[in-house]
Amino acid sequence: MKSYSDDIAPLLAKPYRYTRDAEEWPNYVEERELTEAHIPELADMLMNPEFDELAQDDPAIYAPLHALRALGQLKSEQAIAPLIEFLSRDDLGDLDRETLPVAVSLIGGAAVEAVGGVLHNEAIALWSRVLAANCLEQMAKQSSGDRSACIAVLTTQLEHYATNDQSLDSTLVNALAELQATEAASLIEQVFAHKELDEMLTGSWPGVQVRLGLKNESDFSPEDLQARVPEDLKEIQEMLGLLDARVQKPQGFGAPAPAPSKKKSKKKKKR
Repeated sequence: MKSYSDDIAPLLAKPYRYTRDAEEWPNYVEERELTEAHIPELADMLMNPEFDELAQDDPAIYAPLHALRALGQLKSEQAIAPLIEFLSRDDLGDLDRETLPVAVSLIGGAAVEAVGGVLHNEAIALWSRVLAANCLEQMAKQSSGDRSACIAVLTTQLEHYATNDQSLDSTLVNALAELQATEAASLIEQVFAHKELDEMLTGSWPGVQVRLGLKNESDFSPEDLQARVPEDLKEIQEMLGLLDARVQKPQGFGAPAPAPSKKKSKKKKKR
């Protein structure tokens, strides 16, 4: 494992607690007295592939996540470049994808153009572009001053709905609905009229109108507000229904089996 300076090395052994709320993150800047001078080393820790090879029980496996949070907390334009490089990777884990939008949002408006560049770049992996849309949504929520700029970037990409991947269009519509971007309502209506979206994410068009604040639930029937289930998921549901109908509960063979535990596994997933 590469060695790090005395200021950064303690992150290798620092316990990690998951939370998407930045206010609940440790204050890395104060704890480690971090400055912009530490950005190159934090960026190296963030991108270092050696951490991907560590055992699940090695606390150092979370060092890149600590570095990611710290880069966001520095709120420096110098941190944008390594964060965008990280965003553009196609091998991010669940914790990376959930933490990155929050970290980027701490930097604020200075990062909007760079994140938008990832969203608009068709040469970048789809899921990086989807994550870029999530970053813009989080940035708009974090700072009302950045809301208009973020909505403009999201809307510009949605205008290409005819050639966008369904997943990207669905993410864009959901982000605009979350931000109650009424200025994009007409465009969103066009998208629903001309393209099948993942309504498990977006909701139906009537449902989106309610989310945008343009309509009330009472303006629609329950059927109108019901999200359309994708055909492949319908088939799975039907198969599960048939399987459940064929299962016969054994009788007279001793005590019933115990109910499954509701406790979640404590095993941590590798990034």
